[in-house]
Amino acid sequence: MNKTPFSIKRLLSNVKENGKFRFSIVFINKLSISLCIATILLASFFIKGFEYEIEAKIINFWSNIHIIPYSMAYNFNENPISISNQDLQIIQNHSNVKSIHRTAHKGVLIKNNDNIEGLILKGIDKNGINKLNKIVIKSISNNKIDSNDIPVFISKSMLEKLDTKLGNSIYLSFLAENHITKKGYIKGIFSSGIIEFDDQHIFTDLKMVQDLNQWPENSISSVEISLFDKNKIQQTINDLSTISSDIHFTSIYELFPQLFDWLKLMSQNETIIFIIMMLVAMINIVNTISIYILERSRTIGLLKVLGASNRWLYKIFFIQLSKTILTGVIWGNGIAFIIAYIQLNWHPINLDPATYYLDKAPIYIDWISVIFINLISILVSYFTLLIPMIWLTKISPIKVTEYN
Repeated sequence: MNKTPFSIKRLLSNVKENGKFRFSIVFINKLSISLCIATILLASFFIKGFEYEIEAKIINFWSNIHIIPYSMAYNFNENPISISNQDLQIIQNHSNVKSIHRTAHKGVLIKNNDNIEGLILKGIDKNGINKLNKIVIKSISNNKIDSNDIPVFISKSMLEKLDTKLGNSIYLSFLAENHITKKGYIKGIFSSGIIEFDDQHIFTDLKMVQDLNQWPENSISSVEISLFDKNKIQQTINDLSTISSDIHFTSIYELFPQLFDWLKLMSQNETIIFIIMMLVAMINIVNTISIYILERSRTIGLLKVLGASNRWLYKIFFIQLSKTILTGVIWGNGIAFIIAYIQLNWHPINLDPATYYLDKAPIYIDWISVIFINLISILVSYFTLLIPMIWLTKISPIKVTEYN
């Protein structure tokens, strides 16, 4: 039988009944596929955006690797470690080490009027202060402040809890054998965006905390190491662990597993959304294409009477429905990227930072994931076509012509 354009056009045209055009089955199929693809892509953009932004916040605030004594592998107490400048230089010279800074910690109670909060006073060296300045909102000069006062950087959320403001004095009480109370002043305000961190720490100069702990200059609580490539974190730890047997190298993922487990759960949500949307798309394809074929059963029967084989009919439907699937995928990508572009530029979707650690819904486009999602979606859609097209073999030309 000749494969005439007229036959293909007639076979795949819309049906007109009672003077009213039935809503296009082809359009419904395109729309269902496009909405499913758009939902999957947007879920990927937002979830990967959360992972990228929050992990970046944590690492920027805490670095990738910490050097701590074995006795305090998961606690911030006041046990010091001693590490020589030579060892620090060896660490700094590692090809994957971006920067290092030393820290010292001491528990403190902050009092302002009737407001009391317990935190960790974290002393940081010059490199640490440079890093802290990236999240400092406001700061003041200390030229007119008593040199005996302790300058501290405090988070914006803690500032509100203490009901004070930048430049004001506060009282710092340190738990020790002899209770010590010192006067401090708020030199700067910072915000990392992660409330759990902001409400637990205040910052000052490393020497201040060493003096409070009565430590010599080479005694510290930890060394924080920032890396160029976070994916080589374990390899870097293995390389550096040969420096000394008295210190313990631990990654940020081991220090704060609860936060990274939360991010992993978000990745699982992405997989769940992908599976659900694919099932929805498959059901829609089966339903709409089945209706599409049944509505054209008379035409199919007539074509079979004229000598059309099932194989030839498969080919006709496969070519046209392939265009439908590809059009739906293109529409879905267009919808997803338009919404992503709007969010990136105008941020219409806002979030509660106390809950989500971010004030705006983040977007991160991973092109490998985009390609993977599109390829899998197309393959699943093509596979789903095989189910309703079984109807083609069930249509009898004799029965169709009997009633027409």
